[in-house]
Amino acid sequence: MAKSYLPLRTVDQWNPLSYLTPYPRKVRMQKYEVDLAAKAVGCECAQELRPLAESFSADVYAVAGCRLVQNNAARTYPIRLKVKNSDLPAEGYTLEIGAEGIEVVGQDRTGLFYGLQTLLQLIGFGQGKVPGVKLRDWPAYRMRGVMLDMGRGIYSRQLIERSIRIMARLKLNLLHLHLYDDELMGIRFKGLKLGSENRFAISMAELKEIIAYARQYNVAVCPEMESWGHVNSITYHYPECYGAKGKYGGASFGIGRATFELLEKIYEEVIPCVESESLVHLGMDEANWKIMPDMEGKAGVNPEWLIGRLYDLVMAVGLRYRKKLQLCIWADHCGRPIPAGIRDKVIVQPWNYWERAEADIRKKARRYGGTGKAPFLFGAGQSSLHLNGAFGATRIWAKGTCRAPNCLGGTICLWEGNALDQYLVSLYAGSNSLWNPQACCQPEKNDLYREYLTGQLVRQMMSWQTLFSDAEPAAIVKDRGPSVYIGYYVSGPKAGWPAAPTAM
Repeated sequence: MAKSYLPLRTVDQWNPLSYLTPYPRKVRMQKYEVDLAAKAVGCECAQELRPLAESFSADVYAVAGCRLVQNNAARTYPIRLKVKNSDLPAEGYTLEIGAEGIEVVGQDRTGLFYGLQTLLQLIGFGQGKVPGVKLRDWPAYRMRGVMLDMGRGIYSRQLIERSIRIMARLKLNLLHLHLYDDELMGIRFKGLKLGSENRFAISMAELKEIIAYARQYNVAVCPEMESWGHVNSITYHYPECYGAKGKYGGASFGIGRATFELLEKIYEEVIPCVESESLVHLGMDEANWKIMPDMEGKAGVNPEWLIGRLYDLVMAVGLRYRKKLQLCIWADHCGRPIPAGIRDKVIVQPWNYWERAEADIRKKARRYGGTGKAPFLFGAGQSSLHLNGAFGATRIWAKGTCRAPNCLGGTICLWEGNALDQYLVSLYAGSNSLWNPQACCQPEKNDLYREYLTGQLVRQMMSWQTLFSDAEPAAIVKDRGPSVYIGYYVSGPKAGWPAAPTAM
Protein backbone atom coordinates (compact mmCIF):
# COMPACT_ATOMS: atom_id res chain seq x y z
CA MET A 1 0.00 0.00 0.00
CA ALA A 2 1.41 3.40 -0.99
CA LYS A 3 1.99 6.00 1.70
CA SER A 4 -0.33 8.98 1.88
CA TYR A 5 1.62 12.17 2.45
CA LEU A 6 -0.95 14.28 4.24
CA PRO A 7 -1.56 17.11 4.89
CA LEU A 8 -0.13 18.05 1.50
CA ARG A 9 -2.75 16.41 -0.68
CA THR A 10 -5.71 18.30 0.72
CA VAL A 11 -6.83 20.41 -2.27
CA ASP A 12 -8.30 19.37 -5.61
CA GLN A 13 -5.60 20.96 -7.79
CA TRP A 14 -2.65 19.79 -5.71
CA ASN A 15 0.64 19.93 -7.58
CA PRO A 16 3.63 17.99 -6.17
CA LEU A 17 5.98 20.29 -8.07
CA SER A 18 5.17 23.16 -5.73
CA TYR A 19 6.67 21.22 -2.82
CA LEU A 20 10.05 20.47 -4.38
CA THR A 21 12.94 21.54 -2.12
CA PRO A 22 15.10 23.11 -3.35
CA TYR A 23 12.89 24.42 -6.13
CA PRO A 24 14.27 24.05 -9.68
CA ARG A 25 15.53 27.05 -11.65
CA LYS A 26 13.48 26.53 -14.86
CA VAL A 27 10.21 24.58 -15.03
CA ARG A 28 7.90 23.86 -17.99
CA MET A 29 4.78 21.86 -17.19
CA GLN A 30 3.12 19.43 -19.63
CA LYS A 31 -0.59 18.52 -19.70
CA TYR A 32 -0.42 14.89 -18.65
CA GLU A 33 0.43 12.64 -15.72
CA VAL A 34 2.26 9.31 -15.64
CA ASP A 35 1.23 6.60 -13.16
CA LEU A 36 4.45 4.71 -12.46
CA ALA A 37 2.68 2.29 -10.11
CA ALA A 38 0.61 1.05 -13.06
CA LYS A 39 3.60 0.48 -15.33
CA ALA A 40 6.60 -1.81 -15.54
CA VAL A 41 9.33 0.77 -14.96
CA GLY A 42 13.00 0.13 -15.69
CA CYS A 43 16.27 2.03 -15.31
CA GLU A 44 18.56 2.40 -18.32
CA CYS A 45 22.12 3.64 -17.79
CA ALA A 46 25.76 2.95 -18.56
CA GLN A 47 27.52 0.34 -16.43
CA GLU A 48 29.45 2.93 -14.42
CA LEU A 49 26.16 4.52 -13.30
CA ARG A 50 24.66 1.23 -12.15
CA PRO A 51 25.36 1.78 -8.39
CA LEU A 52 23.59 5.15 -8.58
CA ALA A 53 20.64 3.55 -10.38
CA GLU A 54 20.39 0.78 -7.79
CA SER A 55 20.42 3.26 -4.92
CA PHE A 56 17.73 5.33 -6.66
CA SER A 57 15.61 2.22 -7.23
CA ALA A 58 15.77 1.36 -3.52
CA ASP A 59 14.73 4.92 -2.66
CA VAL A 60 11.78 4.81 -5.06
CA TYR A 61 10.52 1.61 -3.45
CA ALA A 62 10.92 3.14 0.02
CA VAL A 63 9.00 6.35 -0.72
CA ALA A 64 6.32 5.11 -3.15
CA GLY A 65 6.32 1.31 -3.17
CA CYS A 66 7.22 1.20 -6.90
CA ARG A 67 9.72 -1.42 -8.02
CA LEU A 68 12.06 -0.55 -10.89
CA VAL A 69 13.33 -3.25 -13.21
CA GLN A 70 17.11 -3.00 -13.52
CA ASN A 71 17.45 -4.98 -16.75
CA ASN A 72 14.97 -2.99 -18.77
CA ALA A 73 12.85 -4.98 -21.21
CA ALA A 74 11.67 -3.41 -24.46
CA ARG A 75 8.08 -2.88 -23.28
CA THR A 76 8.79 -1.21 -19.96
CA TYR A 77 8.50 2.51 -19.26
CA PRO A 78 12.17 3.60 -19.11
CA ILE A 79 13.98 5.98 -16.76
CA ARG A 80 17.17 6.87 -18.62
CA LEU A 81 20.15 8.17 -16.65
CA LYS A 82 23.03 9.95 -18.38
CA VAL A 83 26.02 12.17 -17.71
CA LYS A 84 26.71 14.58 -20.55
CA ASN A 85 28.59 17.86 -20.90
CA SER A 86 26.24 20.67 -21.93
CA ASP A 87 25.84 24.39 -21.42
CA LEU A 88 24.75 23.91 -17.80
CA PRO A 89 27.03 24.90 -14.89
CA ALA A 90 28.66 22.22 -12.71
CA GLU A 91 26.17 20.17 -10.65
CA GLY A 92 23.37 21.06 -13.05
CA TYR A 93 20.91 18.63 -14.61
CA THR A 94 17.91 18.35 -16.90
CA LEU A 95 14.86 16.22 -16.11
CA GLU A 96 12.10 15.40 -18.60
CA ILE A 97 9.07 13.31 -17.72
CA GLY A 98 7.42 12.29 -20.97
CA ALA A 99 4.57 10.00 -21.95
CA GLU A 100 7.08 7.48 -23.29
CA GLY A 101 9.73 7.68 -20.57
CA ILE A 102 11.80 9.78 -18.17
CA GLU A 103 15.26 11.13 -18.90
CA VAL A 104 17.64 12.58 -16.27
CA VAL A 105 20.86 14.06 -17.63
CA GLY A 106 23.53 15.38 -15.31
CA GLN A 107 26.18 17.89 -16.34
CA ASP A 108 28.41 15.71 -14.16
CA ARG A 109 27.85 12.76 -11.85
CA THR A 110 26.87 15.09 -8.99
CA GLY A 111 24.33 16.80 -11.23
CA LEU A 112 22.80 13.44 -12.07
CA PHE A 113 22.58 12.62 -8.36
CA TYR A 114 20.75 15.91 -7.73
CA GLY A 115 18.41 15.30 -10.65
CA LEU A 116 17.46 11.95 -9.12
CA GLN A 117 16.73 13.65 -5.80
CA THR A 118 14.26 15.94 -7.58
CA LEU A 119 12.64 13.01 -9.38
CA LEU A 120 12.45 11.06 -6.13
CA GLN A 121 10.52 13.87 -4.44
CA LEU A 122 8.08 14.03 -7.38
CA ILE A 123 7.49 10.27 -7.23
CA GLY A 124 7.11 10.28 -3.45
CA PHE A 125 4.80 13.27 -3.12
CA GLY A 126 2.77 12.08 -6.10
CA GLN A 127 2.44 8.60 -4.55
CA GLY A 128 3.80 7.09 -7.76
CA LYS A 129 2.08 9.53 -10.10
CA VAL A 130 4.36 12.13 -11.70
CA PRO A 131 3.38 15.16 -13.77
CA GLY A 132 4.72 15.69 -17.27
CA VAL A 133 7.44 18.29 -16.91
CA LYS A 134 10.71 19.59 -18.33
CA LEU A 135 13.27 20.96 -15.87
CA ARG A 136 16.62 22.71 -16.26
CA ASP A 137 18.29 23.15 -12.91
CA TRP A 138 21.62 24.23 -11.44
CA PRO A 139 22.86 25.79 -8.17
CA ALA A 140 23.25 29.52 -7.65
CA TYR A 141 26.32 28.99 -5.44
CA ARG A 142 29.31 26.69 -5.58
CA MET A 143 29.41 26.24 -1.78
CA ARG A 144 26.18 25.44 0.05
CA GLY A 145 27.11 24.68 3.61
CA VAL A 146 25.85 23.57 7.01
CA MET A 147 27.78 24.19 10.24
CA LEU A 148 27.50 21.81 13.21
CA ASP A 149 28.68 23.24 16.52
CA MET A 150 30.70 20.44 18.13
CA GLY A 151 32.13 22.96 20.60
CA ARG A 152 28.84 23.54 22.44
CA GLY A 153 26.75 20.46 21.61
CA ILE A 154 27.75 16.81 21.46
CA TYR A 155 27.75 15.26 17.97
CA SER A 156 28.16 11.52 17.63
CA ARG A 157 29.56 10.07 14.46
CA GLN A 158 26.09 8.65 13.75
CA LEU A 159 24.46 12.08 13.99
CA ILE A 160 27.10 13.69 11.79
CA GLU A 161 26.66 11.01 9.14
CA ARG A 162 22.86 11.38 9.32
CA SER A 163 23.32 15.13 8.83
CA ILE A 164 25.38 14.38 5.72
CA ARG A 165 22.61 12.24 4.25
CA ILE A 166 20.03 14.95 4.98
CA MET A 167 22.29 17.53 3.33
CA ALA A 168 22.60 15.39 0.21
CA ARG A 169 18.80 15.14 -0.09
CA LEU A 170 18.66 18.96 0.01
CA LYS A 171 21.55 19.47 -2.45
CA LEU A 172 23.81 20.98 0.23
CA ASN A 173 27.48 20.19 -0.36
CA LEU A 174 29.75 21.64 2.36
CA LEU A 175 29.81 20.40 5.97
CA HIS A 176 31.52 22.90 8.26
CA LEU A 177 32.54 21.13 11.48
CA HIS A 178 33.16 23.61 14.31
CA LEU A 179 35.41 21.14 16.12
CA TYR A 180 35.77 22.96 19.45
CA ASP A 181 34.95 26.11 21.34
CA ASP A 182 35.16 27.55 24.86
CA GLU A 183 32.76 24.97 26.31
CA LEU A 184 33.63 21.66 24.65
CA MET A 185 36.37 19.96 22.68
CA GLY A 186 34.44 17.87 20.14
CA ILE A 187 37.40 15.87 18.85
CA ARG A 188 39.97 13.73 20.65
CA PHE A 189 43.61 14.28 19.71
CA LYS A 190 46.18 11.50 19.71
CA GLY A 191 49.29 13.39 20.77
CA LEU A 192 47.65 16.11 22.89
CA LYS A 193 45.43 16.19 25.97
CA LEU A 194 42.65 17.84 24.00
CA GLY A 195 39.34 15.97 24.06
CA SER A 196 40.40 13.60 26.84
CA GLU A 197 37.90 15.28 29.19
CA ASN A 198 34.91 14.81 26.84
CA ARG A 199 33.65 11.24 26.56
CA PHE A 200 31.55 12.22 23.54
CA ALA A 201 34.47 13.58 21.49
CA ILE A 202 35.01 11.78 18.19
CA SER A 203 38.46 10.38 17.44
CA MET A 204 40.79 11.66 14.76
CA ALA A 205 40.32 8.35 12.92
CA GLU A 206 36.54 8.88 12.98
CA LEU A 207 37.00 12.38 11.54
CA LYS A 208 38.93 10.93 8.62
CA GLU A 209 36.26 8.27 8.06
CA ILE A 210 33.47 10.90 8.24
CA ILE A 211 35.25 12.95 5.56
CA ALA A 212 35.44 9.90 3.30
CA TYR A 213 31.79 9.05 4.04
CA ALA A 214 30.71 12.59 3.13
CA ARG A 215 32.43 12.38 -0.25
CA GLN A 216 30.12 9.47 -1.17
CA TYR A 217 27.23 11.94 -0.85
CA ASN A 218 28.95 14.77 -2.78
CA VAL A 219 29.63 16.64 0.46
CA ALA A 220 33.02 18.18 1.28
CA VAL A 221 34.04 18.66 4.93
CA CYS A 222 35.62 21.86 6.22
CA PRO A 223 37.07 21.53 9.74
CA GLU A 224 37.19 24.68 11.85
CA MET A 225 40.15 24.92 14.21
CA GLU A 226 39.66 28.06 16.34
CA SER A 227 43.02 29.79 16.39
CA TRP A 228 42.56 32.92 18.47
CA GLY A 229 39.28 33.23 20.40
CA HIS A 230 36.78 30.65 21.69
CA VAL A 231 39.59 28.42 22.98
CA ASN A 232 38.85 27.74 26.65
CA SER A 233 38.64 23.99 25.91
CA ILE A 234 42.31 24.27 24.84
CA THR A 235 43.66 26.65 27.49
CA TYR A 236 41.96 24.41 30.10
CA HIS A 237 44.77 21.94 29.35
CA TYR A 238 47.42 24.45 28.26
CA PRO A 239 47.07 27.51 30.54
CA GLU A 240 50.43 28.85 29.36
CA CYS A 241 48.70 29.78 26.09
CA TYR A 242 45.95 31.84 27.74
CA GLY A 243 46.08 35.52 26.87
CA ALA A 244 42.78 37.23 27.64
CA LYS A 245 39.05 36.69 27.90
CA GLY A 246 37.02 36.44 24.74
CA LYS A 247 34.58 39.21 23.83
CA TYR A 248 31.77 37.26 25.48
CA GLY A 249 33.72 35.32 28.08
CA GLY A 250 35.69 32.18 27.44
CA ALA A 251 39.32 32.53 26.42
CA SER A 252 41.54 34.06 23.76
CA PHE A 253 45.03 32.82 22.99
CA GLY A 254 47.99 34.92 23.98
CA ILE A 255 50.11 35.82 20.96
CA GLY A 256 53.41 34.10 21.61
CA ARG A 257 55.69 31.18 20.86
CA ALA A 258 53.84 28.63 23.02
CA THR A 259 50.57 29.33 21.18
CA PHE A 260 52.11 28.93 17.73
CA GLU A 261 53.81 25.69 18.74
CA LEU A 262 50.53 24.30 20.09
CA LEU A 263 48.56 25.40 17.02
CA GLU A 264 51.06 23.68 14.75
CA LYS A 265 50.50 20.44 16.70
CA ILE A 266 46.73 20.88 16.33
CA TYR A 267 47.04 21.46 12.58
CA GLU A 268 49.43 18.50 12.34
CA GLU A 269 46.67 16.16 13.54
CA VAL A 270 43.62 17.59 11.75
CA ILE A 271 45.03 18.49 8.33
CA PRO A 272 46.19 14.92 7.45
CA CYS A 273 42.53 13.86 7.80
CA VAL A 274 41.16 16.19 5.10
CA GLU A 275 40.88 15.52 1.37
CA SER A 276 43.74 16.31 -0.99
CA GLU A 277 41.98 19.60 -1.81
CA SER A 278 40.13 21.09 1.12
CA LEU A 279 38.79 24.22 2.73
CA VAL A 280 39.93 24.76 6.33
CA HIS A 281 38.55 27.36 8.74
CA LEU A 282 40.45 29.12 11.54
CA GLY A 283 37.64 31.02 13.22
CA MET A 284 39.40 34.27 14.30
CA ASP A 285 36.41 36.27 15.56
CA GLU A 286 35.31 37.58 18.97
CA ALA A 287 38.83 37.50 20.42
CA ASN A 288 40.77 40.00 22.50
CA TRP A 289 44.39 40.91 21.79
CA LYS A 290 47.16 40.00 24.23
CA ILE A 291 50.86 39.77 23.33
CA MET A 292 52.88 37.34 25.44
CA PRO A 293 56.23 38.45 26.97
CA ASP A 294 58.33 36.62 24.36
CA MET A 295 56.71 38.70 21.58
CA GLU A 296 56.65 42.09 23.29
CA GLY A 297 58.51 44.84 21.47
CA LYS A 298 58.46 43.07 18.10
CA ALA A 299 57.61 45.50 15.32
CA GLY A 300 54.46 44.94 13.25
CA VAL A 301 52.85 42.38 15.56
CA ASN A 302 49.12 43.06 15.21
CA PRO A 303 45.95 41.17 14.17
CA GLU A 304 46.73 41.58 10.47
CA TRP A 305 50.19 40.11 11.00
CA LEU A 306 48.58 37.24 12.95
CA ILE A 307 46.42 36.28 9.94
CA GLY A 308 49.53 36.13 7.76
CA ARG A 309 51.47 34.13 10.36
CA LEU A 310 48.70 31.54 10.69
CA TYR A 311 48.19 31.37 6.92
CA ASP A 312 51.88 30.51 6.46
CA LEU A 313 51.67 27.90 9.23
CA VAL A 314 48.59 26.19 7.78
CA MET A 315 50.06 26.15 4.28
CA ALA A 316 53.35 24.71 5.55
CA VAL A 317 51.53 21.86 7.30
CA GLY A 318 49.37 21.29 4.21
CA LEU A 319 52.45 21.10 2.00
CA ARG A 320 54.01 18.60 4.40
CA TYR A 321 51.02 16.26 3.89
CA ARG A 322 50.50 17.08 0.19
CA LYS A 323 47.22 18.89 0.79
CA LYS A 324 46.08 21.79 -1.33
CA LEU A 325 44.31 24.00 1.20
CA GLN A 326 42.19 27.11 1.03
CA LEU A 327 41.84 29.17 4.19
CA CYS A 328 38.62 30.68 5.53
CA ILE A 329 38.11 32.99 8.54
CA TRP A 330 35.15 34.73 10.13
CA ALA A 331 34.99 38.43 9.34
CA ASP A 332 34.30 39.34 12.99
CA HIS A 333 31.89 42.16 13.88
CA CYS A 334 33.70 44.94 11.98
CA GLY A 335 35.72 42.99 9.43
CA ARG A 336 39.13 41.40 9.72
CA PRO A 337 42.27 42.94 8.18
CA ILE A 338 44.20 40.55 5.92
CA PRO A 339 47.75 41.13 4.61
CA ALA A 340 47.68 42.48 1.07
CA GLY A 341 49.78 39.60 -0.30
CA ILE A 342 47.17 36.96 0.61
CA ARG A 343 43.96 38.98 0.34
CA ASP A 344 42.77 36.98 -2.67
CA LYS A 345 43.77 33.67 -1.08
CA VAL A 346 41.77 33.90 2.15
CA ILE A 347 37.98 33.51 2.11
CA VAL A 348 36.35 35.92 4.54
CA GLN A 349 33.00 34.99 6.06
CA PRO A 350 30.77 37.85 7.27
CA TRP A 351 27.78 36.69 9.28
CA ASN A 352 24.42 37.65 10.71
CA TYR A 353 21.66 35.28 11.78
CA TRP A 354 18.75 37.65 12.42
CA GLU A 355 16.00 38.50 9.95
CA ARG A 356 15.34 41.69 11.92
CA ALA A 357 18.93 42.75 11.08
CA GLU A 358 18.12 42.92 7.37
CA ALA A 359 19.73 46.36 7.01
CA ASP A 360 23.04 45.05 8.42
CA ILE A 361 22.96 41.98 6.16
CA ARG A 362 22.36 44.10 3.08
CA LYS A 363 25.14 46.48 4.12
CA LYS A 364 27.59 43.58 4.47
CA ALA A 365 26.44 42.08 1.17
CA ARG A 366 27.33 45.38 -0.55
CA ARG A 367 30.61 45.73 1.34
CA TYR A 368 31.97 42.27 0.54
CA GLY A 369 30.32 41.59 -2.82
CA GLY A 370 31.41 42.99 -6.15
CA THR A 371 33.71 42.72 -9.15
CA GLY A 372 37.40 42.76 -8.25
CA LYS A 373 36.81 42.07 -4.56
CA ALA A 374 38.19 39.12 -2.57
CA PRO A 375 36.19 35.85 -2.38
CA PHE A 376 33.74 35.49 0.48
CA LEU A 377 31.15 33.17 2.00
CA PHE A 378 28.27 34.43 4.10
CA GLY A 379 27.34 33.00 7.48
CA ALA A 380 23.56 32.53 7.73
CA GLY A 381 21.27 30.08 9.51
CA GLN A 382 20.45 30.62 13.15
CA SER A 383 22.00 32.11 16.24
CA SER A 384 22.13 30.38 19.61
CA LEU A 385 18.79 32.00 20.48
CA HIS A 386 16.78 30.55 17.58
CA LEU A 387 15.90 27.39 19.47
CA ASN A 388 13.32 26.24 16.93
CA GLY A 389 15.30 27.02 13.81
CA ALA A 390 15.33 30.11 11.59
CA PHE A 391 15.61 30.76 7.87
CA GLY A 392 14.87 34.46 7.31
CA ALA A 393 18.48 35.64 7.46
CA THR A 394 19.56 32.95 4.97
CA ARG A 395 16.95 34.22 2.51
CA ILE A 396 18.11 37.85 2.88
CA TRP A 397 21.80 36.93 2.47
CA ALA A 398 21.09 34.87 -0.64
CA LYS A 399 18.96 37.50 -2.33
CA GLY A 400 21.56 40.16 -1.55
CA THR A 401 24.61 38.24 -2.82
CA CYS A 402 23.40 35.96 -5.64
CA ARG A 403 24.62 38.39 -8.31
CA ALA A 404 27.98 39.10 -6.65
CA PRO A 405 30.63 37.35 -8.81
CA ASN A 406 32.95 36.85 -5.83
CA CYS A 407 30.39 35.24 -3.50
CA LEU A 408 31.16 31.54 -3.28
CA GLY A 409 28.03 30.71 -1.30
CA GLY A 410 26.87 30.53 2.29
CA THR A 411 26.76 28.42 5.41
CA ILE A 412 23.61 27.58 7.37
CA CYS A 413 24.98 27.77 10.91
CA LEU A 414 23.43 25.79 13.78
CA TRP A 415 25.02 27.42 16.80
CA GLU A 416 25.44 26.24 20.38
CA GLY A 417 23.49 22.99 20.53
CA ASN A 418 22.85 19.57 19.00
CA ALA A 419 19.01 19.54 18.79
CA LEU A 420 19.04 18.87 15.04
CA ASP A 421 15.44 17.67 15.21
CA GLN A 422 14.41 21.19 16.29
CA TYR A 423 16.86 23.07 14.05
CA LEU A 424 15.98 21.12 10.89
CA VAL A 425 13.80 23.86 9.39
CA SER A 426 16.95 26.02 9.17
CA LEU A 427 18.46 23.44 6.78
CA TYR A 428 15.25 22.65 4.97
CA ALA A 429 14.19 26.21 4.15
CA GLY A 430 17.77 27.48 3.88
CA SER A 431 18.65 24.90 1.22
CA ASN A 432 16.17 26.54 -1.14
CA SER A 433 17.83 29.93 -0.65
CA LEU A 434 21.31 28.55 -1.36
CA TRP A 435 20.25 26.64 -4.47
CA ASN A 436 17.71 29.03 -6.00
CA PRO A 437 17.50 32.42 -4.22
CA GLN A 438 14.80 33.65 -6.60
CA ALA A 439 12.39 30.92 -5.45
CA CYS A 440 12.83 31.17 -1.68
CA CYS A 441 9.65 31.95 0.22
CA GLN A 442 8.84 35.57 1.02
CA PRO A 443 6.55 36.54 3.89
CA GLU A 444 3.27 38.15 2.87
CA LYS A 445 2.67 41.78 3.81
CA ASN A 446 0.04 40.91 6.40
CA ASP A 447 2.15 38.08 7.86
CA LEU A 448 3.83 40.50 10.27
CA TYR A 449 5.25 37.86 12.61
CA ARG A 450 6.08 35.30 9.89
CA GLU A 451 3.58 32.91 11.48
CA TYR A 452 1.87 31.87 8.25
CA LEU A 453 5.14 31.47 6.34
CA THR A 454 6.75 29.46 9.13
CA GLY A 455 3.69 27.24 9.43
CA GLN A 456 3.65 26.55 5.69
CA LEU A 457 7.34 25.66 5.58
CA VAL A 458 7.22 23.44 8.67
CA ARG A 459 4.15 21.66 7.33
CA GLN A 460 5.91 21.10 4.02
CA MET A 461 9.05 19.90 5.82
CA MET A 462 7.08 17.42 7.92
CA SER A 463 5.69 15.83 4.77
CA TRP A 464 9.21 15.78 3.28
CA GLN A 465 10.38 13.96 6.43
CA THR A 466 7.85 11.21 5.80
CA LEU A 467 9.54 10.59 2.45
CA PHE A 468 13.03 10.13 3.82
CA SER A 469 13.95 8.05 6.87
CA ASP A 470 17.22 10.03 7.07
CA ALA A 471 15.21 13.00 8.35
CA GLU A 472 12.82 11.13 10.66
CA PRO A 473 12.70 13.03 13.99
CA ALA A 474 12.85 9.93 16.20
CA ALA A 475 15.89 8.61 14.29
CA ILE A 476 17.65 11.97 14.66
CA VAL A 477 17.02 11.96 18.41
CA LYS A 478 18.27 8.38 18.72
CA ASP A 479 21.54 9.23 16.96
CA ARG A 480 21.85 12.47 18.91
CA GLY A 481 21.56 11.07 22.41
CA PRO A 482 21.03 13.67 25.15
CA SER A 483 20.35 17.23 24.10
CA VAL A 484 23.25 19.56 25.00
CA TYR A 485 23.09 23.35 24.83
CA ILE A 486 26.15 25.59 25.39
CA GLY A 487 27.99 22.64 26.92
CA TYR A 488 25.25 21.60 29.39
CA TYR A 489 22.79 18.72 29.31
CA VAL A 490 19.20 19.83 28.88
CA SER A 491 17.73 16.33 28.67
CA GLY A 492 18.29 12.95 30.30
CA PRO A 493 19.27 12.10 33.87
CA LYS A 494 22.17 14.61 33.85
CA ALA A 495 20.06 17.62 32.84
CA GLY A 496 21.62 20.77 34.25
CA TRP A 497 25.12 19.28 34.49
CA PRO A 498 28.05 20.11 32.21
CA ALA A 499 28.87 17.62 29.46
CA ALA A 500 32.58 18.16 30.25
CA PRO A 501 34.48 20.16 32.90
CA THR A 502 35.55 22.70 30.28
CA ALA A 503 31.92 23.88 30.04
CA MET A 504 32.04 25.31 33.55
